[in-house]
Amino acid sequence: MPVAKTHIPTNEEIVKWPHLNNIVLPDINGTIGLMIGNNVPDAYTPYDIATGSVGSPHATRSRLGWIVWNLIRKDSITETNAVVNRAQLTAIHENNKLDSLVRKSINLDFPELLIDDKKENSIEDNYFLKQVNESIEFEDGHYQVALPFRNKEVKFPNNVSQGLNRLKGL
Repeated sequence: MPVAKTHIPTNEEIVKWPHLNNIVLPDINGTIGLMIGNNVPDAYTPYDIATGSVGSPHATRSRLGWIVWNLIRKDSITETNAVVNRAQLTAIHENNKLDSLVRKSINLDFPELLIDDKKENSIEDNYFLKQVNESIEFEDGHYQVALPFRNKEVKFPNNVSQGLNRLKGL
């Protein structure tokens, strides 16, 4: 993600918003070396929030300090230097390569989390399928399959009297 120091909000930019007057941003004299994303949720835990009218910037105080959101600079919205990234849904549906490209990108960026589309059964799935295959029978025009218990030695208690009592209650 291309980020430059000019993207960092300054005190001079937020002073025109009355709801942000109590916020003091540090002057950062350096380059951006690391961007912290949403994979570090504790870094963004809000301690305080400053909001204004609809469409105005807002700020959140977190462990990292104040973070100013939605700051729109007048010079960044002129027609001569506006940059817009747009994906048209019809183009995405027509080109099914998008999913493949995203998966390849994720696999390259995060090799420890390889996205594998290969579907495999778990050990329990294989055990279930084995039980079904071994117990299936066709009898009197119907298929019968044993109940797929993990332990084949299941013993049910004799509950005839409880069933009769319920039947009488109905």
